Amino acid sequence: MNRILRVYCDTSVFGGCFDEEFSEDSIRLFDHFRSGTMRLLLSTITLDELTGAPPRILDLLETLPPESWELVESSPEYETCVMRTSKRALWGLLRDSTGSISPPRP
Repeated sequence: MNRILRVYCDTSVFGGCFDEEFSEDSIRLFDHFRSGTMRLLLSTITLDELTGAPPRILDLLETLPPESWELVESSPEYETCVMRTSKRALWGLLRDSTGSISPPRP
């Protein structure tokens, strides 16, 4: 059975799609969410923050099929801990030998 990688993202990942430095990788990540090769985890805090975001950020969330993301309960402390411990691990896991983001292989 193939397991789908579940990836927690905060609001900065959404904004990264529109930042010259991060847009290529961020857009590729959202493509993985749309295709079902990865699943986006959103905390209730992140979702609250996104409600005040510019329309182009909200459009990103609206382009995701409902089955491509899930909402998780959270607290600010939990989010800080997750982001500190997983950011380096996630990028190391997702980068292939060319430096591009790719889903993990079974």
